Order: sequence, then structure tokens, then C-alpha cells
Amino acid sequence: MGEFDLITRYFKRPAVRSPLGVGDDCALLAPAPGMQLAVSCDMLVEGRHFLSTVDPVRLGHKALAVNLSDLAACGAKPLAFTLALALPGVDEPWLEGFGRQRDRAAKGFESARARMEQPTPRVALGLALRGIASSAVDVSDGLIGDLGHILASSGVGATLDADAATALIAVEAPSLSTEILRTCALSGGDDYELVFTAAPSARAAVEQAGEDSATCVTRIGRIEADAGLRIVDAAGAPVSQRFGSFDHFV
Repeated sequence: MGEFDLITRYFKRPAVRSPLGVGDDCALLAPAPGMQLAVSCDMLVEGRHFLSTVDPVRLGHKALAVNLSDLAACGAKPLAFTLALALPGVDEPWLEGFGRQRDRAAKGFESARARMEQPTPRVALGLALRGIASSAVDVSDGLIGDLGHILASSGVGATLDADAATALIAVEAPSLSTEILRTCALSGGDDYELVFTAAPSARAAVEQAGEDSATCVTRIGRIEADAGLRIVDAAGAPVSQRFGSFDHFV
């Protein structure tokens, strides 16, 4: 049984105090008329979300960033955060670093590791897309899987341009093969970018939202009535390569 099958079987139930259902990035609570609180609680587990040798500064950054990313997908403005921390013992130098944040450079593997451990939650873009995006989710388990949640919840399908999705990675890593680039872009997780949908008539507004938030926004496909996800290349030819996404229990 996969992660999302487990959620559907044991935890999916009608929402009582929130307009969103189980499986959405945040719960929406209404503490008073005209007010909504978006609440997120994402866990990080050693061996799954970070390496045992992680720099505690980077882990502190990521622990907050992954939850801010959920808020970004809901177009919510961050207000406060709580921290749940499980430790095998007290390591004061480690804790001092965990509670502090700083920027550090790296090359090659270290560059990829820094991107994994210090993601940038797209809060500004999420806010700029209010009233423009018709759906949004942050990409944490892989583009294919997270886009699939949007399609399943909406009862629609899509055609995805694999080459458009890999364009930015190709610039940063020109030596990688097309197959590896596509695997990284479509199946790789821990991106914490936003994948969202909007009407064709909102294209100019989407571009403006990207400019206003200083975020690169790329059109990578289109929503269609026919169910399922169809992956094509820049010429529109079907891509035969198989892609998956992260699942905690598979």
C-alpha cells in the first residue's frame, strides 16, 4: 500500500471546519468571520528527507522552508511557526547551528545538496497568484506525482512538455543526458517549487505574477478533459521513458 492509498483508506473523511479536504497542502480554519488561517505540519525524517551528515544550519532552514512551501501553494502569508523536534540526545553545538541560518556556497554534489537542504519556498509567488491560479501544489514528491494529485482531484488530464520542464536544469547541468534531465525534473523530489494551473486568458497575469515575485515561471503543459497524463517532447512526440514519484511506503 502506497502513502496516498493509506491516506485515502484510513484518514479521508468529510471536512468539518475547513473548505479543504484531507490531502491538501494546508488546512484552512476560520477563527472569526472574514478571517482564515492556513495551517501546515510537514515532518522531516533522517534518511528520507536529509542525510545524517547534514549541516544543522541547513536542516533548520529546510524544516521551516518545507512548511512555508505548503503555505505558498495555498497563497497564504506566513504568520508564525511551531517546532516539533525529536533528538537521540543533547548535542549543544548541533542545536546551536540548527537554530541559526546562514548562506553557504558549494560546487557539484555540494551544490545539489545545498539545493535539497536549503530550498526556497515560493511564498511571494503564491501570494502573487491569488485570484489567478485555479489550483496549486508544491512539488515535494516529484512533479509527476504532485501534478497527478491536481489531476485526480479535479477529474481532468494533462499533456506535459518534458523539454520545457527540463529547460532550467539543462542550463545549470549541460553535461547531463536528456534521459537523466527528464528523470531529475519529472521524478525528482524536494524541489519545493509550485506547479499550478490557470486559464489561458490569465497568461499575462501569470507572467506579471512571476515578475512581481522575482520568480521564474515556465509553462510546461496544458490541462485537458481526457483523464491521464500524457508526456511529450518539444515537437509534440510522445516520450516513452517511464517516470515515477516518491512514496514513503513504496
